[in-house]
Amino acid sequence: MSAINFNSVSKAYGDVQVVKDLDLTIHDGELLALLGPSGCGKTTTLRMLAGFVDVTSGQIFFGERDVTRLPSYRRNTGMVFQGYALFPHMSVAQNVAFGLERRGVARAEVQARVREALAMVHMGEFGDRLPRQLSGGQQQRIALARAMVIRPDVLLLDEPLSALDAKLRLDVRKEIRKLQQEQKVTTLFVTHDQDEALTMADRLVVMNRGRVEQIGTPEDVYESPQTRFVADFLGRSNFLAGDVTEAGVFTARDGTRLAFRSGWQAPNTKALLAFRPEKVTISPNGSAGEAANALSGHIVDTLYSGSSTEVSVRLASGETIIVTRQNSEARRGDLTPGHAVTITWPSEATVVVSDTSE
Repeated sequence: MSAINFNSVSKAYGDVQVVKDLDLTIHDGELLALLGPSGCGKTTTLRMLAGFVDVTSGQIFFGERDVTRLPSYRRNTGMVFQGYALFPHMSVAQNVAFGLERRGVARAEVQARVREALAMVHMGEFGDRLPRQLSGGQQQRIALARAMVIRPDVLLLDEPLSALDAKLRLDVRKEIRKLQQEQKVTTLFVTHDQDEALTMADRLVVMNRGRVEQIGTPEDVYESPQTRFVADFLGRSNFLAGDVTEAGVFTARDGTRLAFRSGWQAPNTKALLAFRPEKVTISPNGSAGEAANALSGHIVDTLYSGSSTEVSVRLASGETIIVTRQNSEARRGDLTPGHAVTITWPSEATVVVSDTSE
């Protein structure tokens, strides 16, 4: 299987553009995650790839083969749905065999491939059971086996873990990732869950309002967001408005000079400075040490969440900065609202982003 390419693909329903001029390559054997809020176009993109939704304009290629107008049954894609979509009146083995039988595969081969697929997802002893006799996690494994048994050119996962409880989601996503790596199947994974995308994907595609905001490895996109939307959607970020006054130097609206990783913005450009709450250190007022960036303020609120405490700090400018402090190192007594503090963070953890919220 070669790469999958979307060339200027758009989808419109009347005057509403759901996906706009999408140019995207899914590399052979990689797991690519489409991440974004509801209505951003990610599920429509997956369904255009599957052939369930017609393309308004543009082309989709599987390697050199143009599949834009091919019906779904001629694309050899395996699909795992959000709600499993198992046939309730069929046994587990019959569910997994269904796609092979529709393709006219010989009975002996069907039986062999069903056994192989069930073993792949560690469900070999459940072939005679009905879906209602299985847990949610087991049903999702069967749905995955049904998608994989046809040996698809591309595996499509449409929010496959959203119906599972939090603990089970952790277990099943590990299993899906392990299976995908073992089988080296090209996979497109649609999700709105940031943790799923960060832990499972080789690359992320963050979408917003039908367009791609940023593409990159999970680490690249998280550590180096290019727009306010990406910085705020993937994890959380603090923002300060101002100007880039020289290479690597940002001047906030109150005149404070702050350092950031240089190389993104040209000087004399209005922009936003972004930095993650977990990168910030909070100290008694005046103890900035050798930090590149330091601002003074006072604590206005704290939110305890078990392993960490979220601290809201009001700056002299009136802006509020969020600090995430691990409770293994936090001393509860110095987080009292009203206390004067200094927040510091390194330039390496600071980026300039464009403001796509306007």
